[in-house]
Amino acid sequence: DYQRVVKERDWLFEENQRKQKKIKELVLLTERCGEKLRTSEDKIDTLMRTTHQLSKERKIEKSVLSNSTQLAERLIVKMDECSNNLEEACARTRNLEALLAKSREKNRLLEEERRILSSRRSGQLADLLTELYAQYSSDEQVKNNTNESNTARPYLRG
Repeated sequence: DYQRVVKERDWLFEENQRKQKKIKELVLLTERCGEKLRTSEDKIDTLMRTTHQLSKERKIEKSVLSNSTQLAERLIVKMDECSNNLEEACARTRNLEALLAKSREKNRLLEEERRILSSRRSGQLADLLTELYAQYSSDEQVKNNTNESNTARPYLRG
């Protein structure tokens, strides 16, 4: 009986030793798992911060892209307006060039007419001068004749 109790006690002691050894192994394993868990938690935190930062950056990129798209659309509208204004300006320039050509032609015709009128006036003036000279000459002739006749006939002076 004593032997059986001693054997049982020895067996319980050994069993206890094995269980303590397993417990120590489990504690070490638990500690390693805890370290790995903390490392994993740190990695998860880092990933969460990175994800949050990337989300912010993506929102910023979307905002910048949206703003760029809006600016590009406004630029296209402005370019269309400028194109229309340029077409209008070209049409006006063509109209002004046509008006300028007509004006130059009118000026040329007016200058030609002025020259013609001037030459006519010159011709009329020459005719008038010739006529006046002829009239003056005939008046002088009459005057001279009258003076000669008055000197010849003093009794006609009167």
